[in-house]
Amino acid sequence: SPLRLGGSGMEGGLAAAAGAEGPDQALRHRIRVAFDLFDDAANGTVPSEEVPTILRYLGIFPPEAEIPDIMDGMHEEEPTKYVTYERFEARALEMMREGKYAPDSEETILAAFKVFDPEDTGEIDAERLQQMLLEDGDSGRGYQDKEMEAFMSIARDPGRATIAYEDYVAKLMASIEQAQAH
Repeated sequence: SPLRLGGSGMEGGLAAAAGAEGPDQALRHRIRVAFDLFDDAANGTVPSEEVPTILRYLGIFPPEAEIPDIMDGMHEEEPTKYVTYERFEARALEMMREGKYAPDSEETILAAFKVFDPEDTGEIDAERLQQMLLEDGDSGRGYQDKEMEAFMSIARDPGRATIAYEDYVAKLMASIEQAQAH
């Protein structure tokens, strides 16, 4: 799963780093690893449009309506199309320390999927859900194509045009727990 940030050998190193250099050291390491995955040019910057994806990778799930305010705190005086690591780390660390924007509960996520399953079959049409998520909803911003492709690659049942949402939510919750444990 792409949310997993550490292997078995990493836990001991992170715990030692956290104890030796303070509790924020392990968080800083997680932030650096996540940021570097999206820093294709290896120049300490990421495209602004990738910031929400990186935040979710870190287990930070702000509402879409709050993304512009979060981004404002990450841009230089003159906004550019890129965010520097230093500004990203400061804002992400603040949100992680506060426990702000924690993921929704399993029950809440399941209830959201059930809205699209009036017959209570445990499955929803993947294409229909994709169309709705790509449209500009109340937030004024639909999902980006890359976000949708990543979601569908995990959520859609292989060889079928449906999403067995209870299975997807179980995978999602396991990935979140793994990311938070590291």
